[in-house]
Amino acid sequence: MMSKILLEISVPASGKKYEILVYDYMKIHRIIELLSQYVSETSHGLYNVDKETILCDSEGGVLNPNISVSEAGIINSTQLILI
Repeated sequence: MMSKILLEISVPASGKKYEILVYDYMKIHRIIELLSQYVSETSHGLYNVDKETILCDSEGGVLNPNISVSEAGIINSTQLILI
């Protein structure tokens, strides 16, 4: 069964926080791609898309980009950091 999960993502480079809904089957790398593109388009040059962008948990642990949200153990209201 597909379920949506609410994520709270902070982007230190732009100084902003975002709340997004994602499907639990989405791969981490796809979330990075989509969010990076959105932040880049809305930050007026404060954030540039980079192939080395990573998504970290609130303790700074890097999430494996090749696994899904559910495989990473991410649940509703999880706080993540896009670096």
